[in-house]
Amino acid sequence: MPLVLMIWIAASIAIVINARLELNASFDAQAQLMATALARVDNESIALRSLDWDPDHYRDGYLLRVTDANGTVLFDSHPDTRPFSEEERLEGNAGTDDAGWQISHFWTSGGRGILIARHENSADDLLGAIALAAILPLGFVFAASVIAPLVVVRSGLRPLTRLSRDLRQRAPTQLQPLEDAEAPDELRPILTSLNNLFQSIEAFLSRERQFVDDAAHELRTPLTAIKAQCQAIDATQLDPNSKRRFENILTGVDRAANLANRLLDQARAEQPQLGGAPDLSRCDVDVVLRRTVADLYPLAEARGRHITLSADNTVPVICRAEDVADILRNLIENAVKYGGSDIRVALTAERITVSDNGPGIPVEAQEKVFERFYRGAETSAEDGTGLGLSIAAALARRNGMQLTLTSMEGGTGTQFSLYFPKGPDVAGV
Repeated sequence: MPLVLMIWIAASIAIVINARLELNASFDAQAQLMATALARVDNESIALRSLDWDPDHYRDGYLLRVTDANGTVLFDSHPDTRPFSEEERLEGNAGTDDAGWQISHFWTSGGRGILIARHENSADDLLGAIALAAILPLGFVFAASVIAPLVVVRSGLRPLTRLSRDLRQRAPTQLQPLEDAEAPDELRPILTSLNNLFQSIEAFLSRERQFVDDAAHELRTPLTAIKAQCQAIDATQLDPNSKRRFENILTGVDRAANLANRLLDQARAEQPQLGGAPDLSRCDVDVVLRRTVADLYPLAEARGRHITLSADNTVPVICRAEDVADILRNLIENAVKYGGSDIRVALTAERITVSDNGPGIPVEAQEKVFERFYRGAETSAEDGTGLGLSIAAALARRNGMQLTLTSMEGGTGTQFSLYFPKGPDVAGV
């Protein structure tokens, strides 16, 4: 575009200069023609002084002054304009109070003088008109040469722009094929390649999910067999040292089985839902919350914890009930294990909060609690796998929810907040 603009400017300058030169040459030719015509006119056949002459008729353009051999003025189209000197006539230019003149002076064989002058303003006006007539079309051509390609390119790229927008709006889990029925022929190879890519990714994820399921099953099977063999041993027949080792084996087997289950839960939580968005539906969160609290209440009592439930929201939420139950179970179990004696669970229209009055989590560690296998400084290896909060965060993301952590006022206690997805009213779903 800058190159086209420079070419247009250079062409315009060349047109103006060329028009100026041509205009000057044209005036000289016209002056010679007019002088030759006037020289052939007989003074007796055309009484110049007797003409009904309007002195303002040619005042804007040309000055014509005819003198006899004695210098007497026979005709003057501009009587108010002073006579030009010999030097001005020789130079071809003169300046007066109103403007400048371009002069051509001729003598006839009879001694008569013919002076023809052109007003410089008229020359400039004519030059401007010529330049405008030539440059304006160039301007339109320049504008068309810039706008037309932009319109054509934008129109041609509109399907590609629409495809790019659709791909940006897709979630990573959306692997369904792109529609190509209304796509232009030029875009169909791209759509075909993308659909083939989506199919390959979906097949790969299916194999990965199957591998995780098979691996978890293969891990649980020998662990279950080992535990069964250990339980077949009569611990009462063992000496104290062997009995302690036997109990350690059982504890290790239980921890290994629990770790295998949690790894399977983590993998499933992070696996994308194949074929599009997760199978979300209307979920009565208050029912799921009350059931989860009831299931975990015995564990809380066994550890000397007290759970207070406040449920003010009965509006259903679009989510997976199983995922919400797993998230709540992980949050409440975490509070029972590591929080204080008072655990408060509250349900509102926007979120679920699980708070405790325990020692809290340091600020520098709050960003790490949702990482896999993270354990706080006060947590021992026997207390868990370090996957509970990581699984909860993954399940929340899969349901379009947000799980956050804040410290309670005073630095004592922790509050986890599970925010429901924002969207249209679920009543119409």
